[in-house]
Amino acid sequence: MLRRLEQSSTKSFKLWGYQFETEAQSATLLPTYERKHKVAGAVKGGFGESNIRYFSRTSKETKNSAWMNDAIQYVLNYDRVNLLDDPSAEMNLEEAATVAQEKAAGFQSDPKIRKTIEQYAMKKAQEVLEERGFSKFDDTSATKPYDFTCWRKTKKFFVEVKGTQSNGKSVVLTKNEVKHVKLHPDDCVLVIVHSVKLTRKKVATAGTPVVTEKWDLTQGELTATQYLWKI
Repeated sequence: MLRRLEQSSTKSFKLWGYQFETEAQSATLLPTYERKHKVAGAVKGGFGESNIRYFSRTSKETKNSAWMNDAIQYVLNYDRVNLLDDPSAEMNLEEAATVAQEKAAGFQSDPKIRKTIEQYAMKKAQEVLEERGFSKFDDTSATKPYDFTCWRKTKKFFVEVKGTQSNGKSVVLTKNEVKHVKLHPDDCVLVIVHSVKLTRKKVATAGTPVVTEKWDLTQGELTATQYLWKI
């Protein structure tokens, strides 16, 4: 596993009293709201009291735990917000803008509700895309500026899913999402699951999925809703 890390863009790090050393331009600092990846805790093979876990007991004996592989893949594949490139991202502008949009439309919204609707919309989106012949879904929402990759016949597609309690006439996009769609318009699919309902126990129900294949941003109106002014 050390060899796999050394082969990535993070090179020449040394384990001398700290975990990694790398050039600033090769580093990624996650905003607080992106720090969701969980690693094994108080279980056999997990972290100990010192909160440190080594890859091997000796130079020859490795500990090839599944959670270690997952953690390494998460690090190597992460391509979402980087605070070093976008210091304003800590404010979670997408979340704030989405909540404001839904509250303005008269709906109750907070981060927990947003997460519930997001997970529900992902499930609905996969179901409707499977009906259209898409398959081999891979959830990339934790590391990429799109929620799924999937295939239809021999072609790969990138899928962005937006779930909302509103009528879905407008959705909030991040800077990274816009950049990716502009680079891959013929390969991007947008699924908006609108009119999602919440029960008294905050369980998501209903919702109507609307699919846009060959997602071309020029076919709609892209409006700047947030600005960062640096002095």
